[in-house]
This record gives sequence, structure tokens and C-alpha cells, in this order.
Amino acid sequence: MMYLVSPLPPKRTGTADYLRELAIEMFATRPDAHDHVTFVDRDPQSDNANGLPAGARVIDVREMRMGETDTVVYFLAANDFHHFVLESLAGHRVGRCITVIHDLTALFVMHELSHSPKSPLSKADLVQAASFEFGDRAARLTEGFEHLSRVATYFFTGQGLALSKSDLVVVHSQYAATRLTFEARPDIRLPPIRVGRHPAMRARRFQRKARISGDPTVTFTVGTFGFHTEIKRTTAIVEGFAAFARQLPEAERSLVRLVLGGRPEPQIEADVETTCRDAGIRDLVELTGFLTEEDLDRRIAECDLCFCLRFPSCGETSGILARIRAAGVPVATTRFAAFAEEPATYQVSPLYEREPEEIMDALRSAYARRGQDGTTYRHFQHDAPAVPLVSEILVERIAAAAERPSSE
Repeated sequence: MMYLVSPLPPKRTGTADYLRELAIEMFATRPDAHDHVTFVDRDPQSDNANGLPAGARVIDVREMRMGETDTVVYFLAANDFHHFVLESLAGHRVGRCITVIHDLTALFVMHELSHSPKSPLSKADLVQAASFEFGDRAARLTEGFEHLSRVATYFFTGQGLALSKSDLVVVHSQYAATRLTFEARPDIRLPPIRVGRHPAMRARRFQRKARISGDPTVTFTVGTFGFHTEIKRTTAIVEGFAAFARQLPEAERSLVRLVLGGRPEPQIEADVETTCRDAGIRDLVELTGFLTEEDLDRRIAECDLCFCLRFPSCGETSGILARIRAAGVPVATTRFAAFAEEPATYQVSPLYEREPEEIMDALRSAYARRGQDGTTYRHFQHDAPAVPLVSEILVERIAAAAERPSSE
């Protein structure tokens, strides 16, 4: 049996969307997957609301019982929904282990959990997480971890649990594979590390609004979506939009809109309000607050351009980016880490001195092209080798396990 341990829909995290699409791909490739795969969540949805293919088996993580011939696949990301996945990985003792990494940076999450009385993770687990990079100095680093700036913590991978327990590590970018390989201590043996493509967004259905190419009377809508934090560069996007709006003729200025879809952190909301007020664009910016799944899809599809920026932290995957591409909306991403390898219409520098102008460049270009059919996503990593789907990697493992003698 292969156990896939991850948050599942309808939980509001991009990895839950990822698992639904991964399941669709796996079941399409191997119709008997329901005989070989069990999906594992903490307090999973008990009805069909999880959106998994018919016949998919779902259990609670507390019910998981592995045997020597079983394989457990842990999907690791740096948010609260994935705490139980890290805790389950720390306790892995039996069977084969695969880790699929969604966030390269794990040390700050490990630090948080190892200091929480509600988590079984210990300070020894935290030291182990740092040891693949820092060896004997890991204990000293973790003891002073709380004195580091938040930005500094984003640049420690802290993937020691995954690297020490896994028979295979799957990442989603050459960037991640390179960092894990070359930042590890030279005296240790790493497991195989493979790069896989994340699944396409097939389960969502988007209805694009009708547009007339170049029609200046149609509102030009820009969006950025998700939980708005400093790393999403929300304030920078608002500042760039303000500068863009100021350059438009007065008659056109009232026909541009910026949609901030989703809930912002309180400080980000305050910064946005101040920026809008100072720039005189408050009537052009909408803060939607929490969006349902249906409203999120609808608001994305209404956009002429979406921004999906990340810095100084950047995950390996993004549910929002997958939705934007599935909707066929032009998208601007940050030219940084895994996002530098993602297909996008525009890319924006992570350097603060260049970011505002490149946000402006994307806005001006998209405004000039609004209403045109056939959005083009450019692959900025032209020399990247052919990369298999993550679902293909996992189905390969299922096939290999089925061929092994039962005595292994």
C-alpha cells in the first residue's frame, strides 16, 4: 500500500488542491490505483466534498498502520495545515519513505513545533533538521534561532528529517534540488533527489469574462489572491498599481481596478490603506476579504492580469498560481527560486530597487494587450531538462512495488 499523507480538500491550502489534482492524474494513469493508494489527513472530510476520484480511500492519520512493504509519501509544506505531516514523518519507523517538498524552508516551522507543548516534536528533532547543513554546529544554531531575523530564517532549509528518513525526495524545481545537494555536509550520503512537475489544475472550471480587444471602455482588472503577507509583496503591487494609474489619462483612470482577493494580515491591510489614501486611489482598489472557492475562481477569471509574487520566502508550489494558469489569465511571477522556473507571462525582479519598475512594466504591457486572445506563458528556464510529473514518479513506485516478491 502507498499512503499519501497531506491535507486534503476542502481545507484551504494549495497543497490540498494539489493532492486532488494528483489523485486525478494517478487514477487516470492507473485505474486500479484505489487498490494501491490510501489518502491520509488529520480529521479528513468524511463525505464526497474532498473532490477525490470515486473509490479513493481516505483515513485519519491516527488510523495509519504501516507494514514493512508499505510506502508512505509525506507532502511537506510550511504552514499550520502540515504540522501533522511533519510530526508523522518524525515518527516514521517502518516501510519505505518518500517526501515531496512544497516549501524548501522548514527550519522555522520545526523550531515552532519543537517548542510547542502540543507537538510531539522535540528539540532533538529540531537539531536533526538542521544537522544536514550544520553538523555539530546545529545545536548551537537552534539554541539561538529565536534571535535571528524572520528574513534570515527563510534561508535555512532545515530538511534534515526528510533527508535522513527518505528513500526518495521529490522537489519541484532545479533550484531546490541544487540547494539540497550542495548545501548538505559533504560527509553524508543523500537519498536520491528527483525533480517532478506538479499536477495541472483540471478540477476547476473557469468562465472568462467577455472582452473586446483594445476596447478602452472595458474595465482593466488586476488581481492578487491568497492570504496577503509580506512575502506576497502585496504592498509593492499596490504601489506599482498606484504609479501605473497616475500615468493614465484621466478618462481611463476610472476604468482600472486592483482586486486584493483574500484576507490580509492586519499590518498589510494597514499599509495598503495608507498607500491607497496617500496615492488617491482608494476607489480603484478592492479588498475582498475571505473568498469562497467559487468566488475565488470567479474573481481570478475576471482579471486581465494577476500577480503571484514571492520574496524573500518562496514555496515550491502555489495553488493560486495553478488556478491563475488554469483560468488562462496572464500572470506575473517573481524571478526567484522555484518561481523563476515556472511558466509565466511576465517576471518581476526580487530586488527591491528593480521590483517597482518591473511591476509597472507588466501592468503597462498587459494594459496594452488587454482583450487579446491566446495568453502565452513563457518558460524562462529554456535549458531545463524534461521533467516527469510527480504523479508519474509515484505510479512508477506503485508498479515497482507490485513487481517485487512478497518476501522483500
